[in-house]
Amino acid sequence: MKLKQLILSSAVAASVLSYTSTTFAAENSSTPATEHAAQKSQVQQLFERYSKDTINGKTNINNNWVLSNHTLQENEIRLELEGKFTVNNKIFTPKRTITLDKGPITLKELDHIVRFANVSYGLYQGNQLPTGTIVIHTKDGNRYTLEVDKALQSDRENVSINTEDLKNITFDIKA
Repeated sequence: MKLKQLILSSAVAASVLSYTSTTFAAENSSTPATEHAAQKSQVQQLFERYSKDTINGKTNINNNWVLSNHTLQENEIRLELEGKFTVNNKIFTPKRTITLDKGPITLKELDHIVRFANVSYGLYQGNQLPTGTIVIHTKDGNRYTLEVDKALQSDRENVSINTEDLKNITFDIKA
């Protein structure tokens, strides 16, 4: 009788161990795929948000938000947009100019315009979430930092900035 119990106990233990290791392996092997799908979804959401050429009634006219080199009008300012964009261990250092109307602009609008310019050379167009920051510098030394792996926080969207107080925009992005 004891031999039967021992064999039965061994069979049950082997079944439990086999099920546990199979379940553990399945859970762990699906985690990277699940994370990859979630990242791809986040990238797609950010691309859909920032690839539009209109925000709050402001529109990208004559490529003013991407590469603007026309003669400035009296009511316009031009900002340099430069930095480092790393893709597959290759470093790109694009320089762009953005032309904006003089006057107030919300951080939400400026965030959108700056990311729209970055979308023009690959931001949010892969399957992995990029990392890094975009920094908007003001003439008085202050700055607004935007994290490229997430949308602008809603509590910062209505911050009003005078475009004439802006100095330049820098970025360091890894895609």
